[in-house]
Amino acid sequence: MAPLPVVGLGASQCCYSLSPTEPQIRAHSPRDVIAGFQSAFNEARIEDVLALYDAEAVLSPGRGRAVAGLAAIQAAYSAVLGLGIALHITVTSELETGTDIALVSTQWTARRANADGTRNRQSGTARLVLRRHPDGAWRILIDDSGRVA
Repeated sequence: MAPLPVVGLGASQCCYSLSPTEPQIRAHSPRDVIAGFQSAFNEARIEDVLALYDAEAVLSPGRGRAVAGLAAIQAAYSAVLGLGIALHITVTSELETGTDIALVSTQWTARRANADGTRNRQSGTARLVLRRHPDGAWRILIDDSGRVA
């Protein structure tokens, strides 16, 4: 089966709130989490990125390190958001347990233009464990996204 790209989800289809006082993203499915993350990351909306993580989340951004908790995850993303990175994510597999846990595997590509006009491109894979909350929203519990190809 060919990978399914996560693109084209809009306000009427899934996960975007129009309230200016709360994060704009609420994920109703594991794929909504991925689509919402891509959108929030590309638009440097840190509040929306964090809204997709569980309060007990662990992020492994690579290089053999991991951070836990929303404050640490915010610090990790604050270092890269706003650098003009264009992130594209493709879901390669999705497995729901039938309860409130899902495993999602993705391929990602990050592109950025440098000040000197050259372009950087990096790609890799990620594995995410998601948990569905009592309100029905899915959030990232474990994010192992630092696997660079």
